[in-house]
Amino acid sequence: NNGIYPTLSANGLVKNNVSYGSLDTAMWVAGSENVRVVGNQLYGSPIGFEITVSNDVQVEWNFIHDNTVGVGLFHPNAAGNPPMPVMANWVIERNFIFDNNLPNPAPPASFQAGLPSGLGILLLGVSDNVIAKNFISSNDFAGIGVLGWCTATGLGDPRRNCENDLPRANPSANNNLVYRNWLTGNGQSPPPYLPLPGVDILYVQTPPYEPGTGNCFEQNRPSTLTFYSSVGVLPTDGC
Repeated sequence: NNGIYPTLSANGLVKNNVSYGSLDTAMWVAGSENVRVVGNQLYGSPIGFEITVSNDVQVEWNFIHDNTVGVGLFHPNAAGNPPMPVMANWVIERNFIFDNNLPNPAPPASFQAGLPSGLGILLLGVSDNVIAKNFISSNDFAGIGVLGWCTATGLGDPRRNCENDLPRANPSANNNLVYRNWLTGNGQSPPPYLPLPGVDILYVQTPPYEPGTGNCFEQNRPSTLTFYSSVGVLPTDGC
């Protein structure tokens, strides 16, 4: 199901690969620490690049395109590995993430099958990470989506909400920096079955499960980018 899959690993470099045609993820870093992901091309899969239950992952200068979701940063409930004591500092920086509008080919009933098409970067219920200085273009639903885990799973499948599928870690997305990204042409054709608009930046969390504190959306461009936020504005309390 997976293309390149560094898992339960440490101190690694994943560089200058081409991975495509997976039924899950073209490249997935899981249960790992101190991993650099540089200069890869990832396409034609439900998820182009994914991180779960890891610490210190640097992701730079990759071309991620023509997937259902370009980059997925996912809560431990979406992982096959148990949570780690520290799961933070996932830095997604200086990547080219575009045209991730592939109709989802994942096997039915899998977690991946519930992902809507048209997302550039999707951060679900993880904290203390950085999304910065990326070029994000022509993703039909949203360029960047930051959502609480309970909110997202409840939208996709009400049976998998946090009351029926208890989270293995805090489901809120806290202390994330979304900074100096260039977003253009996103949100032109959002999924009609979801009650959310198509935008460049999407931010949705639902109290009391997800207070959503310490996030910072700052200096993203251009000034005409579109956004939707469940709190009315994009949070800057963590700036």
